[in-house]
Amino acid sequence: MTRHLHLALGHRYRSGFVLDVEFDQSLEAGGTTALVGASGSGKSTILRALAGLEPIDRGQILCDEVPWLDTSRGINRPPQQRDIGCLFQDYALFPHLNVHSNIAFGLRGKSRAERDRRVAGLLDLLQLTGLGRRYPHELSGGQQQRVGLARAVARRPRLLLLDEPLSALDTPTRHDLRTLLRTFLVTEQIPTVLVTHDPADVRALSDHVIVLEQGQILQAGPTADVLQFPASPQVQRLLAIPAL
Repeated sequence: MTRHLHLALGHRYRSGFVLDVEFDQSLEAGGTTALVGASGSGKSTILRALAGLEPIDRGQILCDEVPWLDTSRGINRPPQQRDIGCLFQDYALFPHLNVHSNIAFGLRGKSRAERDRRVAGLLDLLQLTGLGRRYPHELSGGQQQRVGLARAVARRPRLLLLDEPLSALDTPTRHDLRTLLRTFLVTEQIPTVLVTHDPADVRALSDHVIVLEQGQILQAGPTADVLQFPASPQVQRLLAIPAL
């Protein structure tokens, strides 16, 4: 199912940094929109605002016309009412729970058979079969990342938010996981918003891209179009597009 996201945010930080962005984006099932920019460009603030984790001075977030945030009306739905899945850089796995229990955590209210079936399917899709009884400290960084991803999507949320999910991994592992992650997101058919500073992530994972710099949107559109026709030298630099 395609989701429609409207976002308009304005926020001033004590440091003087100002975020002022607005966009409308159709989020297709299995599609990924990348927010890309250098550190401090505002991309993680946008993601945290979508998740309901970031206080904002003024603005509005609508998902399928449902207001998640509207400061003019005093609306700010808490994260648990937004039906989203989140994966941040540290994965935040529960160290006292094994892999199976970490993934099944969000499936409370389902029967044990339903939970086991869903977890087994996710383990298979993410090449983690046989690791269900292991604990986070017994896993590699790439395996922990995949467990975190499985937990984030286990209950099939309305929207998936990924904040630099590959940044903590070494280069060979990132390369291997990009293909797996892309296949997984398409298979799960959950619309995704991805924050990254890595042009390789944009190329491998996204269908649409929003390029940010210093709290402003420089360019937005289908990834293929933006890569072929960057609107400015700044966009060209941020996406590592070779000069003609």
